Amino acid sequence: MAQPWPLLGGHLISTLAGWLCSQYITDPLLAAGCAVGLAIFLMHYLNCLHPPGASTALTLVLFSAQFHPMGWPWVVCIVLANISISLVLALLINNFLPGRSYPVRHTPPPIVPTDTRPKHVQLEQADIEWALTQMDGVIDVSEEDLVDIYELAIKHARNRGGKLTLNPLH
Repeated sequence: MAQPWPLLGGHLISTLAGWLCSQYITDPLLAAGCAVGLAIFLMHYLNCLHPPGASTALTLVLFSAQFHPMGWPWVVCIVLANISISLVLALLINNFLPGRSYPVRHTPPPIVPTDTRPKHVQLEQADIEWALTQMDGVIDVSEEDLVDIYELAIKHARNRGGKLTLNPLH
């Protein structure tokens, strides 16, 4: 959430939300709530969610009496200066510490083909015994009961005419 795009986009979007709400909504409490809500919605929609950005929107509404006489170009300059200082500090601090780097490079997760999984799996009692050793808690079912449950489930699936496949993700 503190990468360059969320930092820049989050504060600029929140500045716009705060400025518009302070201009068009006269009740300060309602304007503050709308500014924060609109800022969060737009940051989420534009994929630049940066929680301190919402405080930028709130600040513009709460101190609108001081910001309105300056005009929006001055407010944008102040926000850009704050963004620049935050970005420079993040670059300096994170890149001088050993083992850290900023910004973090985005690496997409590897694509695993779904058709490589076996279509039909036949469980054996040894598989159930192994699975039981992997459980953290205590299960009050014997291994024989688990085998019986498994065999009954197979018979039920065959009787209803469905193709028997086991999906380990469900």
